[in-house]
Amino acid sequence: MSSEQGSTGGGDADDWRLGVSQSYRNTEVREIAKVLAALEPGATSASKLMLAMRFEDTIFKAATSLADYRKKLTKRLKKVQKSFVPTNAVSASNKEQLIKDLRNKYGDALRFISKHAPKAIQELKNKHGSEKANQLQQHTTVALSWAEDLGLLNNTQPNFNMPDDQVQKLKQHLERRIENIRSHVVKLADPDLFLMETLQKAEQDMGSRASAFLAANTKKRFEQLTQGQSTGFDANKVLEDSLEKAQEAVPPPTRSNKNDEKAAILHLEKMRAAATAVLACMAVSDKTTASRNVLVKSHTVATEGMAFVGEVIKNRRKETKETELSLQDAWIKSIDNNNTEALEAATAADPNNADAVVEVPKPPIGVTALKRPAIRSRVLLTKGRKTPSNLLAALRRKRATLVRPAPHGEGSHLILHFGKAFVMTIYLVPLLVTIRAYDKNQELTPQNRASGLTCASYTPVEEGLREMEVLKCWGVTGAYDTIGHVVEARLEDASAQATACLRRLFASKVDKENAPEFEVEILEATALLEFLHNARKTYLPDWQDDD
Repeated sequence: MSSEQGSTGGGDADDWRLGVSQSYRNTEVREIAKVLAALEPGATSASKLMLAMRFEDTIFKAATSLADYRKKLTKRLKKVQKSFVPTNAVSASNKEQLIKDLRNKYGDALRFISKHAPKAIQELKNKHGSEKANQLQQHTTVALSWAEDLGLLNNTQPNFNMPDDQVQKLKQHLERRIENIRSHVVKLADPDLFLMETLQKAEQDMGSRASAFLAANTKKRFEQLTQGQSTGFDANKVLEDSLEKAQEAVPPPTRSNKNDEKAAILHLEKMRAAATAVLACMAVSDKTTASRNVLVKSHTVATEGMAFVGEVIKNRRKETKETELSLQDAWIKSIDNNNTEALEAATAADPNNADAVVEVPKPPIGVTALKRPAIRSRVLLTKGRKTPSNLLAALRRKRATLVRPAPHGEGSHLILHFGKAFVMTIYLVPLLVTIRAYDKNQELTPQNRASGLTCASYTPVEEGLREMEVLKCWGVTGAYDTIGHVVEARLEDASAQATACLRRLFASKVDKENAPEFEVEILEATALLEFLHNARKTYLPDWQDDD
C-alpha cells in the first residue's frame, strides 16, 4: 500500500486509518513477530505473535499517518534489536550448578514418575479408557525426557551441554508441571501415599479460624452421639493418650512362638486408637497446642495395621482346607436365590448333614411366586459390548473365568470350577447354566478357550463321565455303563435348576423395560454376581472371595 493512501486531504486526522486494510496490518504483524523471534534463541514466530500484535497496535494508534506509522515501526524495531539483552541467558559457571539444583529439588518426583507411570497408565485405561490413558502417557513421556536431561534415569548422565535457553525452559517446566504430573501418577498408582500426602497438606493448610470452626462442630456432634454425657471432655488429653496408644510397638514374634493372631489383635487396637486420635484432633480448637502430623501418623498406623491383619487372614485361609466336593453334590445341593441363609443355618445346626437338601418355603396360596424369567442378557457381555473393568475384578475374586470368543465377544460365557468334582458354565445369550463332570483334559486357560472360537461352545452331558472308574448316585455305586444315564439325568436336572435360578435373578433385578443401557448393564452385572455368590456359598459354605 502506498503512502498516498494515508493522505487525509484535510478533515479528521483519524481518516487515514480507515483506509488501511486489515490484511496489510496482518502482514506487518507477521514481520514484527519474525524479528522478535530472531532475538531469542529457540523462539518461533508463532510464539511471538501476540506480542507482535500489541507492538503493532500501539504504534498504529500513535501514528499520525501511514508514512509516520511505517517510520515508527522501522525505528522502534531497530531500537529493540539494538538494546535487547536475552533474559534467559545462563552463565557457563552457573549452568552446571543450576542443573545440579534441579536434580536435587525434583529428582524424587521424577524418579517416582519413572517407576510408577506404567501402572498409573494401566489403571487409568481400565477406569476411563484409552483416550485419557494416552493423555497421561504423553505427560509422563515428557517428564521422562526431563529426567533423562538431568541424568536421573538408569545409564544416563546430566546433560551439561544443554543450551542456555533449554536449561531455563527445563526449569520453568519443572516448576509449573512436575507436581501436577506426579499427583496424577500417585493418585492412580499408590492411593495410600496420595491419601497420606493429602492429609498432611490439609493439616498444614488449616488455619486457626477453620480449626476453631471444625472443633466447635466436632464437639457438638460428639455431645449428640453421647447424649450429653461428654461433659469435661478434654480433646488435648484424649488426643495425647490415643496417639500414644496408637504408636505402641507390637512385640515381634519369637522363633518358638509365632502368635500372629495376638499381634493382629494388637494392630486392631492400635487402629482403633488412631481413629480416636483423629476425632480428638478435629476437636482441638488451637492446633498449635497439639501434636504435629496427627493425621499422617494415624494414617500410617491404619495402613500398617490393615496390611498386617490382611496378611494374617490370607495365611489362615491358605491353612484352612476347602470343603471336599464330590460329583453328586452338584444335584444334592441345589442352588436357589433364597436358600443361602437356610443352607448355612441347616449346616450349623447339624454339621454332619451338610449334604442335606434344604427345603425352601413355598409362597402362600394366591400369591404370585415370581415374575416371568428373563431368557437372555440385554446388555451385559453382549456382542461388541466392552466388559466393565469393575466386573472383571469381581469375577477374579469369585475365581470365575470369562471367555469372550473372537472377534466381538459373541457367545461370551463364564466357567466356575468346583474342585475336581464338577464344572459350571454360565452363558448370557441365552441365559443358560450347564453343570458337567470335571475333566482334567478340558481345563484350559481363558486364552486357549477363546482361541478359534467364534461363538459359544457347548459341552455334552457325558463329558468326563466315561473316564471315571466309579460313579455314585443316591447311594448306588457303579460304572458308567450301568448308572451313567442316571448321573447324566441328575446333571441335566441340576443344570435346569441353576438356569431357572439365574433367569429369575435377571428378571428380578432388571425390571425396567425402557431403562438406559448403562443402568441395565449395572443391574445385570449385579444379578450375575449374586448368582455366582449363591453358587459358591451353596456348594462351598466356607467360601471367601479372593483378595
